[in-house]
Amino acid sequence: MKIQQKQVLDYEFMQKVLKSLAPKHAQTLETLAQMQISEGKVKKKTEGYDYVNKKDFNRKCNSKMITKSGAQLQSILDELCDHGMIRWTTDYTTQQESLCIPTSRKKVPEILHSLQKSVIAENEVISK
Repeated sequence: MKIQQKQVLDYEFMQKVLKSLAPKHAQTLETLAQMQISEGKVKKKTEGYDYVNKKDFNRKCNSKMITKSGAQLQSILDELCDHGMIRWTTDYTTQQESLCIPTSRKKVPEILHSLQKSVIAENEVISK
């Protein structure tokens, strides 16, 4: 019961933060959510978070031209981590870094939907 309550609190907090994200932060988080959902479909896990390989994530962000440099992306990731929007882990055997949005598997698509709406709204403001 405590785990469910914590996921609800995390989701409510995330919803508040999502409303105030800068466009690049929202695009970064949107990309992570998309990759996390894909990763979950591949692994077919029923519990826990679906972590995404950081190198794969960096490549995806570069291909989408979200940031101009790895340092800029790292700065965004650090800020998202500071706000609890992402979680970071390192496999000390392989030295591979991975990250995820730390909420239930059911909530990640909802977060993705919220992010997509905010990115669309931001693009409409820019085009005016």
